Amino acid sequence: MDADEGGDMMWTQHLNRLRQIAVQRHERTGREPLGYILWSICELDMYACLLGKGSCEFFRTILQHNMLPPLEDQLPRIGQSVSGPYLPEETHVMPTLLLLNQGVLVHTAKLAQIAQQCRTEATARHAPASPGTYARWQASVSRVQNELLAFWNRSWPDFLGPEAPQAGYGLPSRACYIFEHAFILYQAAVIYARTSMFPGQRLIPTANQADLHADTERRCVAILTLASAYLEAGLMERRHVGFPVFMAGVATKQPDAKIQAMNIMTAFQREGGIGQNTYRTRQLLVAVCEEQRVVVSAGGRMEQVDWLELAKERGLSIVNCGL
Repeated sequence: MDADEGGDMMWTQHLNRLRQIAVQRHERTGREPLGYILWSICELDMYACLLGKGSCEFFRTILQHNMLPPLEDQLPRIGQSVSGPYLPEETHVMPTLLLLNQGVLVHTAKLAQIAQQCRTEATARHAPASPGTYARWQASVSRVQNELLAFWNRSWPDFLGPEAPQAGYGLPSRACYIFEHAFILYQAAVIYARTSMFPGQRLIPTANQADLHADTERRCVAILTLASAYLEAGLMERRHVGFPVFMAGVATKQPDAKIQAMNIMTAFQREGGIGQNTYRTRQLLVAVCEEQRVVVSAGGRMEQVDWLELAKERGLSIVNCGL
């Protein structure tokens, strides 16, 4: 879906209608029999909000009405030949990994909501934000970011060993997919929380800035490593990597990593998808990286480039990176 004004309006109308249907079905039956679809819509809503094209109202409604489907509904049904939601080899790991994935989705949606609130306030202002406003925004961001970090640290399963993109390689295939889905979104969410929550965020000095930059680069490498492994294995259906790869390309200061991110987007673009989502995502990434290069060449800092503002100015806004 192209995110022009008409597309934005249609997207909002679709989500509002789906939200009404979901609430009505929950009130009528007490549960959603098609829980996998509900999870998928929540994820789409979250990404649209992260990309500045939504408010996470669908996801917020699901949480407020206690409508989150069971953990196992994050996966498509196996089939009638298997009794229960898991394959025998999955039963000892899957519930823990699904809980990890659910938590990352919920906390990332909360990040997206805070970002949307900050940016809406910034847009409504007719003058630059005051130091007090920046401090208030930063306090809100720090709170939700710390909640995300704390959740991840306490929920990381011991059976995975040290945190790494390859930590799931010994798991059954579906369990590995769920782990990697949670892992790569978590890395992207941390990067987003540090870079994209409100205009001018990256220009604010922070404590231990060098350590923070090094940690962000480490997360960019983890994202690109996992996405590259998918390409090498021919797993082109893993299109959820679109947003994390985009964030890695935007945030990294390493020219080679930026090129790697663009090449990954090109490879996924060749495999098609719905509409022009991947094509437009790559277009936006190329435009952001070029603008960063121009600013740095003129003596400025890469952090001066706000990719969400640039997307609006260039007509490159998107609602989903991977479909």
